[in-house]
Formats: sequence, C-alpha cells, structure tokens
Amino acid sequence: MTALVVSEAKEALNLEALTQHIRRQLPGYAVPLFLRICDSQQMTTTFKYQKTTLKKEGFDTSQFDDPVLALLPGNQQYQPLQTHELEKIRAGKVRF
Repeated sequence: MTALVVSEAKEALNLEALTQHIRRQLPGYAVPLFLRICDSQQMTTTFKYQKTTLKKEGFDTSQFDDPVLALLPGNQQYQPLQTHELEKIRAGKVRF
C-alpha cells in the first residue's frame, strides 16, 4: 500500500495514466495493490513522516475518510475500493 498526497482534486485523477506511470516506473513486485489518496502527510515533531497510523489503518476504509484505489486481480488499472470488495478481501475470497 502507498499513501499519495495529490495537489489536484481527487476526482480529477486519471486512473489509467496513473496506473501506466506506476507500472513503467516500478518493477512488477513493487507495484502497490492499494493507493490511499490523502490531503496531506502527517509529520512528527522532528519532521519525519508519521507512518504508524497509516500502517495501523491499512486499507480499512471504515477507519478514515480518504479514498482508496485498488489494483485487484482481473483489473488492468486502479479502481476505487468498494465496500463489497473490501468484505471479499476480509473474507479471504480475493487472492493476490
């Protein structure tokens, strides 16, 4: 999973271009399955990125308001993670 801070409106993201860019820049094993689109990155008092909260929340969209994009098996590009897909992942019905 990767958290991205975007400067444009979240709705304006071109998911096809984003997917192509990520696949061009990263080897296959490093392409994240989930992208969390954040408004800003939280920092510690010593100006380090605060990753603990992001790790704890994971891709469980019930814990935060940020949209999550998923690259699920069978999809060619990132798609918004829907509640029914999240339930399938939790139940172990989706294999990565």
